[in-house]
Order: sequence, then structure tokens, then C-alpha cells
Amino acid sequence: MRITTGLLLVAVTLTGYAAQPSVKQGNTLITSNDLEMNFKPKQIFIYTGRVKVVDPEINLLCDKMTVTFNDRKKSEKNGSSPATQPLPKLQPKPVKPPMMAQGGQIKVILAEDNVVIINKKDKTRATGKKGIYTAATNLLVLTGAPVLYHEGGEVRGEIITWDRITGKLKVSKAKVNITEKDNEKPAPKR
Repeated sequence: MRITTGLLLVAVTLTGYAAQPSVKQGNTLITSNDLEMNFKPKQIFIYTGRVKVVDPEINLLCDKMTVTFNDRKKSEKNGSSPATQPLPKLQPKPVKPPMMAQGGQIKVILAEDNVVIINKKDKTRATGKKGIYTAATNLLVLTGAPVLYHEGGEVRGEIITWDRITGKLKVSKAKVNITEKDNEKPAPKR
């Protein structure tokens, strides 16, 4: 509650001082031209106009981003609040936790129009018209003529799906274009 109140105060203050309000959450910075926060009936934040998310793992750019949070009242009744959950048993693979922000768990993030996702670790870049991240499955799905650009070329398809837990990437109706590196010379013809 304290974080939500603080973020509301920051958003109200920043809209009075700047054209691009920003909300800083830990190591994540979100900037946009406008921010609308709806707390009832569901907690939904809508960022519009030149949306930019700078996160330790990725940068996200788009024209509109809608963040929907889990209903805290329901999750507290069901005992699934992060503070009340028992410690998980040791697992062979580390599992990324659901994304947290604004005092609650993120349920869904919807990025729309001119979506660009840059992976800081491997310097890949993906573009599309729509990107949907669902916390329950830890999947990021990119649609609308999505393209994944990487060092060796590009991958196009109808749908690009990235599993944050396994790191696996799936492309439906894939078209792969492999490019030669500039510093490599083709073999001489005889």
C-alpha cells in the first residue's frame, strides 16, 4: 500500500512538472507521455505515448503499455500472497519469480504498437505490433509481423514466443535469414 501511495504521489507530481512522467520501481524505470492508474475494480496502469521501460534484463519501447495486476484481496484470501507462501522446495533449475511492481504482482503486460524489445544480455532485438507477457506462464508472446534480429541475421514469423524460465524461443511459420559477417571474406572462386 505504501508503494502504491508513493507511486500515485510521484505520478501526480511529475505530470505537473514534465511532459514525460516516470515511475521508478527498484531497478526498473518506466517513462511515458501519459500514465493513467485505475485502482477499481482492478488495478490497471496504462502508459501511453513514447513508452520506454529500462530494466536490468531488457529495454521495451512501444506506444501503449497496459499493466494488469493480480487482485490482492483474492490472492490474500487464497493464501497466495508472496508474504504468506511457504518457502519452495529446492529445484534443480532456478525459476524466475513473477514480476512485482506497484505493491502487487503483475498478472499481464500488454505492449502495443511499434513494440521493440532489446535483450541486454545477448544484444538481440525483437519488433512487432503487439507483445503480451503473462506472469502465470512466464511467457512473452510477440505478434503482428514479429522479427527477431540477432548477430547472425534475423528470424521472422507469425508468432514469436519466449519462455523466461527455460530461455527457449519458438517461432511459428519461421523464415530465417542468415547474413555473413562483414569481416569474413567469401572463399575465392577457382
